[in-house]
Amino acid sequence: MKSNLKNCHYKSALQAFNSVEQAITAAPTPLTLAGSVTTDTGVALSVNGAGLTVNAPGLYLIAAELNAAVTAAGTVSLALALNGVKLADSVRTVTAPAAGDLVSLTTVGVYYFGKCCSGADPVVSVLAAASALGTSNLVKVTAVKLA
Repeated sequence: MKSNLKNCHYKSALQAFNSVEQAITAAPTPLTLAGSVTTDTGVALSVNGAGLTVNAPGLYLIAAELNAAVTAAGTVSLALALNGVKLADSVRTVTAPAAGDLVSLTTVGVYYFGKCCSGADPVVSVLAAASALGTSNLVKVTAVKLA
């Protein structure tokens, strides 16, 4: 018998990752999340190509991870964005000392999401930027509806 975890009686949790290389440029760019979905329960969250759609208002724990390599020494940044606008408290930056160095970043936050004034569901995306060109070999996002 198959269990259906995508119903309103289960806590909403979603975890998705993408291990396909993605370019990281100087401008903050949304990374594609639609690689593998490892957890997807409840109905309040869904993954789309470049982010998570929040289908129900509430309080959410959102975490994002990034592994990246750069072509020269410089900084790499990771941030969450809500409907394309960077969430300032989520920005994390590290320095890669040399070309080819692998850096890892993580950001975690608790956010309240309501309905947008247009009535559209909010979309949370993961942004990455690097002072020297780079590539990500892993982007992962985890979200849980707390209340």
